[in-house]
Amino acid sequence: MIRALSVDTLMLRNLPPAEPIQDAAAELLSSATQFSEAITSVRNKWSALDGLYSAPEREQVLQAMDTPSQQSGEHLENVSTAAKALNVLAAELADIDTARIAVEDEAEAEDARLRPEVEEIHNDNPDRAHAMWDDARAALQAKITQLEHRYEAARATCEAALGDIVRVSSHVVSTYDSPYMDLESEGAADLTASFANATKPDATDEDVAAFYRLLGEMGPAQLAAFAAAVPAASLFVKGMGAYQEASFWKSLTPAQRDGLAKSMPGLVGNLEGAPYAVRDQANRKVLEEVLLPGHDATEEQREAYRSIWNALGGDAQEAEKEDGKPHKMLISFEPGHDHPLAAIAVGDLDEASNTTYLVPGMDNYSTGMGSLVNDAGLLLKEQQLAKPGTTSAVVAYMGYETPGLTDVVDDSHADRGAPDFANALDGLHLTRTADGLPAPVVNVLAHSYGTTMTTKALGITLYPINSAVFIGSAGVEEHVTAEDLNVDRGADGRRDIYVSTAEADELATFGIDATEFIAYYNSGQGLDTLDEIRVDPTDEEWGGKGFTSDGFITSDGEVLLPTEEHHLSEYLKEDSSSLRGIVLATTGDGWQLVNESDGQ
Repeated sequence: MIRALSVDTLMLRNLPPAEPIQDAAAELLSSATQFSEAITSVRNKWSALDGLYSAPEREQVLQAMDTPSQQSGEHLENVSTAAKALNVLAAELADIDTARIAVEDEAEAEDARLRPEVEEIHNDNPDRAHAMWDDARAALQAKITQLEHRYEAARATCEAALGDIVRVSSHVVSTYDSPYMDLESEGAADLTASFANATKPDATDEDVAAFYRLLGEMGPAQLAAFAAAVPAASLFVKGMGAYQEASFWKSLTPAQRDGLAKSMPGLVGNLEGAPYAVRDQANRKVLEEVLLPGHDATEEQREAYRSIWNALGGDAQEAEKEDGKPHKMLISFEPGHDHPLAAIAVGDLDEASNTTYLVPGMDNYSTGMGSLVNDAGLLLKEQQLAKPGTTSAVVAYMGYETPGLTDVVDDSHADRGAPDFANALDGLHLTRTADGLPAPVVNVLAHSYGTTMTTKALGITLYPINSAVFIGSAGVEEHVTAEDLNVDRGADGRRDIYVSTAEADELATFGIDATEFIAYYNSGQGLDTLDEIRVDPTDEEWGGKGFTSDGFITSDGEVLLPTEEHHLSEYLKEDSSSLRGIVLATTGDGWQLVNESDGQ
């Protein structure tokens, strides 16, 4: 199946529209002009008082309006400069938007032109067909990237022009010079009302985005006062897309960032774009809060909170750092779910050059967070042994609600979890490249139903990852192949997606076989449920690169053990062929697996 020849215009579609900026510039200039004219009028009338005074008072009276008049004139010049800069930016935004639409139209036309040829070639030479398709997409995406650079340059020019403006007078009254926010003020009322909209059950994306916009206008004292007045704000975790969140964080001043982390740790702890050390501190603050005896929670939630705390090492975290052990970071935490969600990085996610997300399958919850973190630590240890000069981190990702055995055949858990996981992967890219630094290597290791969710996520990410490993898969969505996932290609021209299921793992195929049976049964009842069928990614035609989990003896005489059951820990078993394959695939040496035969 050849997907639509589309381009990623998300950033450009989220740029501010030109017209409101032009309107704001006109309003600023009009207000400054009226103000200057008013001061000039007062000065002229003031001059008429010269006959009422005699020297020396006469000169003092006549000069009283000289400074205000001069400053109002300088103020008008400054506003004129600002308005000009804003109008230039607005004009560029309008041009960029027009160009964006043109590229999108071009992509649609190119799709119609190229698709018949590609589909005809695809049957005989799928690699060539996909290469043609990718080349066409890359050429169009290059135009979008150029437009993104135009925007960044226009914004930088505007910011520089505004930054060169010198304040006319230092005599400025602060609106909020008190450490307490005036809760009767219009701004406070707007923020409180916006928070209520963002937290209602049927809140829209725009409701949440509007709340973030208002937060960006608040100073630290205002944020502290808001959090004090609305205690529920400290646990607020709703977010936007990864790009919007990273842009929001980038727009804040250092004081605002610090104030937001203290006042709304739940938000900052899950905010893509914020450094992971900052998120870790914020999430630990939330974790400590929900662990307090007075916090309203179910017993299962409390068990999950304790499990997460113990998995982090509790108060022993600093001792771990001193002992040279990889420290742990709570990079996301959503305590309000029936099964609380969390992700713990083993290693420094702000510094690691090689990163791996470990995604579990069915019947895994944060009540057992310690087990997943142990698996992450084991994988990290093996990666470091394989590549001793590489700084690595492994994320134990319990960031989606996994299904139980009875609903593992249902894709709904995967559909709900995929957008959040895609945001997490994109967020890593955006966070690490925020200061112009190169992105780290990003790998995903998914197990069982985790592969079902991950394939959906890798179909919607903004940025490609370097490799994906699917083990003991419960099946992936029909009509989606390895070629459709946003994963880099290896030297062989194929996506670096590695797949393995052990012969002894009888549970893995349950998700695949059950969906086929249900679809067949329901179709007999006249119901069209064939879309629920999943396929096995280890099938050769799916396009993954297979490796064995059944054990073998290497050419050096090393005996590698077989995987003998479905559990994730079994696939990560020490001295197993599956662990060896996983480590090679996630440390850049997956090519060795491609060159091996299954007969080993």
